[in-house]
Parts: sequence; structure tokens; C-alpha cells
Amino acid sequence: MNVCNITAPRTGLELKFSYGFLAAMTLRGVNLADYDSFDDALCNDNELATLAGRTEVVPNDKMTVTATEVKIDLTSGETISQKFDLVKLDLITARMVNHFKHTLGEHCFDEPEVPAGLHWCLAPDVVEPDGLGPDGHPKLGGFLPNIPYPRRMWAGGWLEFHDDFGIGDEVEKRSVIDDISFKSGNSGNLCFVAVTHEFSVDGKLKLRERHDIVYREEVTKPPAIDPLPDTHADQRWHVDTNEVMLFRYSALTFNGHRIHYDLPYSTGVEGHGGLLVHGPLQATLM
Repeated sequence: MNVCNITAPRTGLELKFSYGFLAAMTLRGVNLADYDSFDDALCNDNELATLAGRTEVVPNDKMTVTATEVKIDLTSGETISQKFDLVKLDLITARMVNHFKHTLGEHCFDEPEVPAGLHWCLAPDVVEPDGLGPDGHPKLGGFLPNIPYPRRMWAGGWLEFHDDFGIGDEVEKRSVIDDISFKSGNSGNLCFVAVTHEFSVDGKLKLRERHDIVYREEVTKPPAIDPLPDTHADQRWHVDTNEVMLFRYSALTFNGHRIHYDLPYSTGVEGHGGLLVHGPLQATLM
């Protein structure tokens, strides 16, 4: 509820996340399906702001945090309603665990039965080919908001481990958008989306994950990043994250983002210095 209820939007993009202003724009007859309708000038429209202030957003405490319900009252007196709850199920199989271990090779621990990090293989986003964007990701506008910034990357996150998974577990995955924020950086305007995933088996929470995603404007070439100074470490090891390993990990996690396996696209279109190692793969190796 808090994600889409910005009471004082400052930009046209933030207008899309304000229930009050969206209701006011609808009453004014604005076409909300048109990107150009979300003009920055509307944020300073006093008449629109007054109308938005008269809108009351009432949460339904009986609904789960992952559920959505839309009701439309027609002039005929008929009411059309639709409910949606983002819950996915997946089964941990011996084949899945075997392929995961063989992809990591010597860098995968033998214990426990299901290695840490395998949850990133569970219940991925799956769409038809025409539902993919040019970067290989599912197009925005389904679960993730339709933000007009074409470049997206893994920005960070955290994990809470509550119990181990086992082979044969049917895992329930619930995902909730916790926060959306807008910032400006060296690479242009940025939008950060924070998502929490909870993985449960038979109603028992096994793992909670915070996933931070960053969207940025299209730029010719990202700013150069200074190399980190060499630091002392008690232990070091080398991981050869070659093209085959990156492709196999993309296949395991059903991640179609082309920056991980399509070198001409990664360097020529998104302007990176080469193929990028997946954020979850880095976390798993650590």
C-alpha cells in the first residue's frame, strides 16, 4: 500500500505511484495508458492536487500482502471484480541440485543436501517469447512496475536463513514490493525497487530474501569504475567465471538477461566492458 501511495509526487514518474493523483487524473479524463500523460507539470497543478487530496485510500486488512483486487462498478449496476495473488510453487528435485552443484564445481560445498543459493533457481519469472524485452528480461508491467528506464541490474540485498531445504520439498514463494525510490547518479536518473521474497515449505518459513533492483536511463557508456585497491586476505581463491559457467547459471535460474552470456549485446548495446557475473552467483560463491 505504501509503495503506490506517494501523496506529494515531484515528477511525472512518481505520479504513477500516487493513488490520489491517479484517481484525480481519471476523473479529469486523462488517458493513463499514455506515457506522455504523466507530465512533471501536473505535480504543480493545484486543482488536481486538491482533487487528489479528497481521495481516500482504504486498505483491506483481510487480504494478504501479496494479493491484489480490482473492482469496477458499471453504470448498469453490475460490478466486475478480479483478484490476483502472487504465490508460486516449485519442487526441489535431485536433478536440479545435481546441475547446480556441477555448475559451481569445486566451489560448491557438499553440505547441506540442498546447497545455499539454490533458492535462486526456484519459481523464476516465465513468460512467452513475445513477453520478453530486448534485454532478454520479461517486459515490465506485470509484477514489477512499468518504469520507463530500460536498463536494469541487481543492486544488492540480504538473506535470512531459517532452515535448510531438502530434496523433494515443494516450495512456496511469495513476493512483495516493499519500496520504490527515485534518485539521480553519475549514470543519470535511477529508480530503485525493493522486493522481499519468502520461501516456505508446508507453511514453515525457510528463507527470507530482500532483492534490490536498480533501473537506469539508457546511456551510451556507463561511467568508468576505478579498480579497488588490493587488500590483505588470509585466504584467496580464483573462480574462472567464463562464458560457459555464466550461460549454465543463466539456464539454471532461467535468467534471460543478455549481459551475462551475449558479449556483443553486453558491450555494444549496454556499454559494459564484457560479460557481467550474476549478483546471485557472486553471493553463492561467497
